[in-house]
Amino acid sequence: MAKQGMQLCKQNPSNKISQIEGKLSEWLGKETKMFKNKAGDSVFISNDTTRKVRFDFLRPNPHNNPHMHIEELIKGEWKGPRIYPIDVPHN
Repeated sequence: MAKQGMQLCKQNPSNKISQIEGKLSEWLGKETKMFKNKAGDSVFISNDTTRKVRFDFLRPNPHNNPHMHIEELIKGEWKGPRIYPIDVPHN
């Protein structure tokens, strides 16, 4: 795994983005739907509505800084990590 991480770091940014997009697409599955939330940010949700990727860039409230979520519906609640860019405070 560390070796893959090092390879990812050596690639140019467009390759990294392509890899991330590929992994997220694979995780969300076929026929993923995209919509904009009330703030105008993009939300991608799996066809079975149990997995989603949400970007909170335009209005990150209640947090102070832009971030994204990768979430899974577990027992009726959305659970998953909040991800901030590495140069942004995590609040």
